[in-house]
Order: sequence, then C-alpha cells, then structure tokens
Amino acid sequence: MNKELIEKVSAMREDLISLTQVTDVKKLADLVKQKTPVIWPNYLKLIPYMTVEQQSRANCGWVSLEGLTNVYLERGEDHLTDAVTRFVPQMIADLDAIAKKLEQG
Repeated sequence: MNKELIEKVSAMREDLISLTQVTDVKKLADLVKQKTPVIWPNYLKLIPYMTVEQQSRANCGWVSLEGLTNVYLERGEDHLTDAVTRFVPQMIADLDAIAKKLEQG
C-alpha cells in the first residue's frame, strides 16, 4: 500500500511542479483545471498520513487555486500566478514530508 501511495505522491509532486513552470496565466488556468480532478482525489487518500497543518495547507491551496482559476477565466483578473507562487512550494514540501513518512512505514 505504501509503495502505491508513494508513487501517487511522486506523481502529484510532478504535477505541482509543472504548475510552477508555466508563465502564461491562461495556460496556467487551463492546467489547474486539468490537474485538479486528478490531484485532489489523491490528496484525499493521503489524509491519514497528513498532519493537521498539512491538511489545512492542502485544502487552502487547492481551494485558492481553483477559485482563482475561476476568477481568471470569468473576469480575466490574474491572482492565480501569485497563488501558485505562494502555495505550491509549500504543498510540494508537504508532499516530500509525507513521502518520507510513508517510506519509513
């Protein structure tokens, strides 16, 4: 089970890294829309391995990314780029910590 979860964490981490590499906000919004249905269910599987703080950051991060993606797509206001810069690095660090915990058993 842990091997499967570690693989999911690795894939999620790569997906989050891909968000940080997009400089065009339209492409970023499209990528968030594309990745959310894939990443979010996997985050839910990690809840038993997360601290309360990690759960909070995951929830805040995804709610913010989804909400700001919708704002951009509906109104053209770019707050998404800033959110990716602020939230995604910590989300990646949290995934690294979770993977380490899973590897240790």
